[in-house]
Amino acid sequence: MTEYKEHGCRFKVDVIKTYFSPRLSTERSRMTKLITDHEIITNMFGGVATFSILIAKKNPTCKVYNIDSNPHANELALINAGLNKVQDRVFPICGDAREVINDQLRGSSTRVLMPLPEKAKEFVDSAVLALKGKGVIHYFAHVKARSKKLAIDEAAIDTNHAFVKYKHRIDAMRVVRAVGPRIYQVVSDVCVIV
Repeated sequence: MTEYKEHGCRFKVDVIKTYFSPRLSTERSRMTKLITDHEIITNMFGGVATFSILIAKKNPTCKVYNIDSNPHANELALINAGLNKVQDRVFPICGDAREVINDQLRGSSTRVLMPLPEKAKEFVDSAVLALKGKGVIHYFAHVKARSKKLAIDEAAIDTNHAFVKYKHRIDAMRVVRAVGPRIYQVVSDVCVIV
């Protein structure tokens, strides 16, 4: 286990037992700037709670549910919330995001984070279920494209396909990073009206 520092916060991480990427630092910073007062946020794949803690630290009026199915990540999320003195507004929950939302968080949130690009599409229905009326879903995906610019076009197609059942609009899109030859991680900020 090691300690990682980012944007004034400290995190205990275990790269052997949990997923963690310092390469998402810019995206985490961008996300904290989007949060408005008194939001309730569900982080569906929260890991050791880096997104969740940075959001709660930046805006002390919000509440963040940090879901992860990995018990090691959940344990570190609890430790990290205490380490950063946000345990009163970051709530780690160990479990499958679909089940947790269905059983505990249905219709609770103004915003949902989906930072698991490999599987986010499989969880779109649950993300929408977590929303309370109109809300924003940050949908991460991997797309194949010949260039960064074309990756945005491909991501728009992918996002619209993923949310085809719902009234939605894409408010913003950005390439987070290249993850391989001609493969890009892209995030779409999707406004959904339930």
